[in-house]
Amino acid sequence: ENQKLLTNVRLAGAVKHDDLTTYYDSARIFITPSIEETFGNTLLEAMARKVVIVAGEHSGAIPYVLRNGQAGFLCDVTCPDSIFDTIESIHNNYNQAEKKIEWAFNLLCKEYPGSSIVTKHINLYNEKVHQKP
Repeated sequence: ENQKLLTNVRLAGAVKHDDLTTYYDSARIFITPSIEETFGNTLLEAMARKVVIVAGEHSGAIPYVLRNGQAGFLCDVTCPDSIFDTIESIHNNYNQAEKKIEWAFNLLCKEYPGSSIVTKHINLYNEKVHQKP
C-alpha cells in the first residue's frame, strides 16, 4: 500500500468456499506462488472457471497438473521478475493464453471428473494394499 502497488488489486483475505467462483470469474489470471504443492486443487478450480494459470515450474506437483506448461504458464515463482515477465507475456499474447485455457479445461473434463478421481484413489489404495513387501 505504501508503495502504491494495489491499484486494481483486491486483497480478499479468507474467502468462503461458496464465494470462490465469484473470485475466479472476476479474475483474468490466477497466480499461485507456492514453492511446494502436493497437488493443487486451486489449479483445477481455475481450470474449471477458465482462468489463465501462472504457477511454479519447480513447485511440487504443479508442473504435472499443468502438463509441463500446456495447461498454464510455468515460471520461477521465487523470482518476482520471472512472475512479471510471465504476466507481461500473457498480456502481450493473450491468444496463446486462450489456447492454454481451452486445453486446460478439456484436460480437466477428461482427466479429473469426480467419479474418475474416486476410482483412481480406490485403485491406487488397492494396488498399495495388495503389493508384496
